[in-house]
Amino acid sequence: MAPARGVRVAPILAGVILTLLLLWMLGATADVFLLLFIAIIISLYLGAVRDRFVEKAHLPPKLAFFLSVVGTAAALRAHLTTRHRAACTTDVSGLATTPTGMLSGTAVS
Repeated sequence: MAPARGVRVAPILAGVILTLLLLWMLGATADVFLLLFIAIIISLYLGAVRDRFVEKAHLPPKLAFFLSVVGTAAALRAHLTTRHRAACTTDVSGLATTPTGMLSGTAVS
């Protein structure tokens, strides 16, 4: 019979503990990573808009970046304002057609 090979427990246990600690740390800092991801996406977008201004309109990079930030803020504000205004002007006049007798608890015949 061949001699039994021992299973090394220490590296497996260390790997499991480190994995659990890494997952716990990632869960505790998920909001920071989400904000970092959003900041990276916004910076990529603003850089692309700035490059477009530099290439097509031949603007200096600093002015192009300023215009991309201001233009994006204006577009977001216009979008949110028109969306809010459209939600506030919805016609709801035909939705509430309750007879007055039902409000007081007596049925109207």
